[in-house]
Amino acid sequence: MNTSLKNWSSMPNDGVLVITGHRGEGKSALAWWLAERLRTKHKKKIAALGIPKEARKAMSKRVTHIDTVEQVSSLKPHIVVVDEAAIVANARSSMKSANVLWLKLIAVCRHKQHLLIFVNQHNRQLDVQILMDADYVLIKRPTLLH
Repeated sequence: MNTSLKNWSSMPNDGVLVITGHRGEGKSALAWWLAERLRTKHKKKIAALGIPKEARKAMSKRVTHIDTVEQVSSLKPHIVVVDEAAIVANARSSMKSANVLWLKLIAVCRHKQHLLIFVNQHNRQLDVQILMDADYVLIKRPTLLH
């Protein structure tokens, strides 16, 4: 991993973080690395949204697996990693109830003290309101479309 991210400790304790960039550049690895560091620093638990059941076996036992946005809203303060976020918060389905619920959750995530980490390949695939509400956007080797 590139060690140029020296100020990772200045990442927010709660709010919204979007990690985007070219495929194969380590966006997911960065998200999980940050989640682990911030878990230790802020004493929060980690949750993963939408990880396929087969892949869950390879993940740490410390990760809580959730499948719906509703489950996020019922968690105590967590770091919630949404890998391949365009699948659950797609711009093409911005008015679906799940996306509307994400936007409501984002609006109150600071009150619930969640840190939501969205990982996706292209910002244009993610609901635009998620990008507008992001506290940080990290771009790993951007493409021309970023």
